[in-house]
Amino acid sequence: MHPKLKKLTAYSVSAAAFLLTAKDGNSQVVYHNIDPDIILSETDSVEIDFNADGVSDLQINFDLYKWSFVTGSGWDSWHAQETISIKNFESAISAAGASFYFDVKNLESGAAIGNYGPWNALDTLKLMYIYRYAEVTYLIPDSFYVFYENWFANNQHLGIKFLIDGNYHYGWVRLSINDFSTQYGKIPNLVIQDYAYEATPGATIIINNPTASIAEDLFLNDITDYLNASDFQLSFTKADLPETVSAYRIFLYPYSEPPPSVSFLETLSAELYMEVIPSGLINYDVVLPVNLKDIYGNEYIPASNYRAIILSIADGVFSSQNNVSLPSEFKKCVIINTQAPEVIDITTSSENCNISDFTVSFNPSTDESVIKEYRVFILNHDFIHDYVIGFNNSLLALDSSFYVNVIPNNSSNYNVGFNTDKKIVGDTLPVLFQEYYAAVVTIADSIHATGSDANSSIYYEDYYGEIHGKEVELYCELYPVAPNVEIVGTSETAADISVQLDGPDIKSGLAKYWIYIVPFEEMNDFDIEKAASLATTNFLGKPPDTILNTLMQSNIPDVNGIPLSIEKDYVIFVALVSKSEPQRIALSLPSTKFNLLQGANSINNNFFISDNILNIRSFENLPFKLEIYSLTGELIELYEITSRDTAIDLNHFSKGIYIVKSNSNENISITKFFIGHSGY
Repeated sequence: MHPKLKKLTAYSVSAAAFLLTAKDGNSQVVYHNIDPDIILSETDSVEIDFNADGVSDLQINFDLYKWSFVTGSGWDSWHAQETISIKNFESAISAAGASFYFDVKNLESGAAIGNYGPWNALDTLKLMYIYRYAEVTYLIPDSFYVFYENWFANNQHLGIKFLIDGNYHYGWVRLSINDFSTQYGKIPNLVIQDYAYEATPGATIIINNPTASIAEDLFLNDITDYLNASDFQLSFTKADLPETVSAYRIFLYPYSEPPPSVSFLETLSAELYMEVIPSGLINYDVVLPVNLKDIYGNEYIPASNYRAIILSIADGVFSSQNNVSLPSEFKKCVIINTQAPEVIDITTSSENCNISDFTVSFNPSTDESVIKEYRVFILNHDFIHDYVIGFNNSLLALDSSFYVNVIPNNSSNYNVGFNTDKKIVGDTLPVLFQEYYAAVVTIADSIHATGSDANSSIYYEDYYGEIHGKEVELYCELYPVAPNVEIVGTSETAADISVQLDGPDIKSGLAKYWIYIVPFEEMNDFDIEKAASLATTNFLGKPPDTILNTLMQSNIPDVNGIPLSIEKDYVIFVALVSKSEPQRIALSLPSTKFNLLQGANSINNNFFISDNILNIRSFENLPFKLEIYSLTGELIELYEITSRDTAIDLNHFSKGIYIVKSNSNENISITKFFIGHSGY
């Protein structure tokens, strides 16, 4: 068997028969392209299973026999027989008047294979037979005999008839014998390229390598006036059989020239076309590249007339030949600019803290009949300078992830919202307290008009470079991030509390952070109104560093002005405060619950308390005694620690503060801890 591929099997009827269905509804051709081609040489063989039912329908063998012998006084002779034959088949079309060797007829593209023949059902038929003889010692030229020379060419076809469930089906195999030479010792190769069969029992099959399906409904729009190929937008409909197409190649050619052929387009280099990979869409709208040249390698000539044409590139599995579409019917439009919308406004809510908070409002253009669509953008204030002059063209270069398109419908005004998958020009994602503008660009229909125009909420740029106009600040009441809190000291004051918060990436609109310590039981009632009403002595203010990372001051009370207590649990809120007037704040999520004794109770890795469970880890000096005292010095409990890890349940202790100490030289500190219970 062939060393790389033991058996070649076709795609199933259900997968490929539909794809290659001929216009005649009674014909279903199942085609299989072999990529890369199979090359047989010397003693190789390969089996072909046309309908992938596990039964070999045809075996192709390459047989080579060589020998040498000595005659006379040292004459050395070389002999070889080379045979390519087919076996294990039902029947094959043989040559008319076949010789003693039962040779096989080679069929050309376009030939019909059906119930006519002549069909030959012998066990073995030969495609090639060569006998060579050479007297090597005295360099006497080869003597050779060649049979079936008609197979020494490319793209020869073998006609086959075989059985499926007792019914005859017709098929073909495309192959060629190459590298033939009369040179001493030169061995030819057999190349197997593809094969196909007719899935309808008894139906005739025409030898024809399947071609890629073509793109349809080409329409070339002149959408802008950059004076290069990007002025054009090509709209087209997918190929009827998109599975046969691996790529669409778009070409421009002068309107006065005849449509180019497939063979000519196949020779052109990449700078002369734009390639679009099929993506499952039904309709495609693509803007041509700025530097695209026509098919003759000439630069785009403004105001000249062009057509577009699409070469479908075969996928190599369901099709093996490229195909070309009909050209677009287009003559360059007379340039008439559309009109910008008359009024534009931008507002925002504070509900979601993302782009969906924005709404853009505008009145329609004076003449909507020449407008294909409006494109609505939101622009970051810090990046607006890039768009003040000529921002229309800059916005047109952005893809649809940056705008909402609105189809004109003769409304008296338009109110446009944004989904969260849209991006902000300059930011991508909106930033808290950043100022934003809106812009609306009209897109011409390319039939009555080809230019475009725009309006925005930007009024003008003054002498100092400041931008003036209708703007809106992104504001949200909830900043959806929680601060991280750690107790890093043992002073049992607010100075032990470390607070970290990831603020917004851009802080140009952020004035400061306010940090609040809120009793845990009041967490659900703490909101923006309460945060904004507090005296400055009841929270800590910090500048907007890249990342908020600070220790609280020891004298900071809770939000009620009450000093912190080791008997209470707390959470931290952080407010992000705007620079704008009136001042606005966005309140973070609450931190996790903490208390001041967490620092003291975790200062030694050998001893910590959690949920009234005293946890002890000892590494040496077992056993030892552990004593628990009240604050008045009364011994409450005495424990003997005998294992490495010990957990002591203290839930039976009354609420209060206790002291733990031990006689271990592991130096468990004399430490206070607090016992609390739910319901107190």
